Amino acid sequence: MKRKIYTVISVILLVVLYAVIFGFSAQTGEESGRLSHMVSKRLVQLADFFGTKDWMEWEIDSKAALIDLLVRKTAHFSEYAVLGFLEYGLAVLWMKKGTGRIVLTAVILFLSGALDELHQLFVPGRYASFWDVLLDTAGGCAGMLL
Repeated sequence: MKRKIYTVISVILLVVLYAVIFGFSAQTGEESGRLSHMVSKRLVQLADFFGTKDWMEWEIDSKAALIDLLVRKTAHFSEYAVLGFLEYGLAVLWMKKGTGRIVLTAVILFLSGALDELHQLFVPGRYASFWDVLLDTAGGCAGMLL
């Protein structure tokens, strides 16, 4: 009975997470850039607050632009780490012990990342990156380790 409850909860969380990832990928390049810059700016403002630097607005924007790529790639890695955790958890529940469940989960993560990047080819201002597929897969594998 517990296995079925865990399965249902995991599947629901996976569907929600895939929907969130699809939603982020469906954003235009401009929308995506604006969102990541907003997150970067908030992080810099937080660092400014705790560091009591009292940076000027232009300094905050400049520092936010510097960490924007890191914020984007961390988001990729983190989303897929959660996917890896949930998908491997399902594999543990339903598959025999062994490397098969590790390999299957890694393949699913790789294909999910590849399909996500393929989807971005059809979104204005976005492009596909094989490096992002590898980053997604690495994040998913890190999630499996948890």
